[in-house]
Amino acid sequence: MNLAKNKFLVISFLILFISFELSAQNVEFTFLNSNSNKRLRIDLSSHLIFEEISANKWNPLGELTFENVDLKLILPVYQFNAFKTKSDFIITIPGTGQVYKLYIKDLLLKRIDKSFHTGYNFQSVQFLRKDTLFSFGGYGFWQYHNILTYFDQNSSEWETYTQLDESPERFTNRFSCYSPKNDKVYALELPRPFQFAKTKKYTFWEFDFNTKTWKRIGKINDRLALMLPETKPAGPYFLFKYQNSNLIADPESNKVYSYEGPHTKLTDALDQEITHYNKNKIFSYQKFLVGNKVNFLIDSTSIDTLFKQSKLLFKLYETEDNILYDSIFITFSLILILIALYYFIYQKRRRIKIYTDDLNSFSNFEIEILHKMYSKGFNYEFSSDELNEILGAEKKPIETQRQIRSRFISTVNQKANLLFQISNSINRQKSNLDKRYTIYKLSENFYPLLEPFFKD
Repeated sequence: MNLAKNKFLVISFLILFISFELSAQNVEFTFLNSNSNKRLRIDLSSHLIFEEISANKWNPLGELTFENVDLKLILPVYQFNAFKTKSDFIITIPGTGQVYKLYIKDLLLKRIDKSFHTGYNFQSVQFLRKDTLFSFGGYGFWQYHNILTYFDQNSSEWETYTQLDESPERFTNRFSCYSPKNDKVYALELPRPFQFAKTKKYTFWEFDFNTKTWKRIGKINDRLALMLPETKPAGPYFLFKYQNSNLIADPESNKVYSYEGPHTKLTDALDQEITHYNKNKIFSYQKFLVGNKVNFLIDSTSIDTLFKQSKLLFKLYETEDNILYDSIFITFSLILILIALYYFIYQKRRRIKIYTDDLNSFSNFEIEILHKMYSKGFNYEFSSDELNEILGAEKKPIETQRQIRSRFISTVNQKANLLFQISNSINRQKSNLDKRYTIYKLSENFYPLLEPFFKD
């Protein structure tokens, strides 16, 4: 009986493994070609790329060549984002760190990042700005966060853009977007569940690239607070249902409109599969049943037409009252001074107490290397050769050594940033003795946090 049971378990596992392997290869993703306003579809299993010539009618453009593409790392559950550059496309898989470039004329799909599965920016706000790919906020490590990163095409890795004290604590791509017109990111701050249960309030923020600062711009209108999960993004706009009406929210102008024009599938925001925004037009794609037959429909309209056939309802968010801010500042100024004094005196003790256990988020290998670096002392500067030696990479090719160093430093810096709000926990800088060489050292903010963990 045990032998038969074991055989059954082995066979079941093999079937499950084979099914997973097959499904991992059967991945397709679809995106809009903003030059032609037609959708493109890539079938990773067949390497074919298609163009949609009419609703769900696809014309093959050819077979793609893959470069540095490992299909085992692309799972069917992943979501894809595609961004049009001047001549090609950049394709990302949020949460994985993977970045690809599609050379449409050469029929080439190439992975261009050197990162690995990071898992910290699922559901992030991703966008292309001046040919630079950004990823703001998201979900990872069992929490929502506010990390701002960009893809550095020189290092082929994700780097921290900036980290500010004044910012939304937690946000995702839920009712958050980038506005090319204003060069701003609008972000809906997600309160902790127990807070929202009491207040039923959402705070709306904007990030200005010109000043590199966040600004709290108001509270979402009470009438919309419970409707936000049902919104559909369309570029810098949001479509959603409210009391059987089709609404359009415009964060740029702080206005919410009710569509009252002819009935179109575009305005059935809850029914449509996806929306695309390009050059002041919105495109929707929908499949629906007629009897037992599945039909497909493409609908589009210009933003100008949409708003002309809509009625202004109310503001999207209520602005903060400056008088109230002044009153709060005066009332609690003494408390703030006392809190600042408390943090100044007890900061080191408090941070050690809070963050020591969080070192468990680092892998055993990372902790081992950090321990070796810590043992050298606060001011010790590691050369590339020394760092290669403690990383066990000294006998590998020079390019491989560089990749191992870069991945280790990026991983530690990302985790330290996420857990401790410390940027550049391991500093890379030119040697004061010889500017041709790079040295590495633990930052002055990060080193004290390691003391209670590594101190003998």
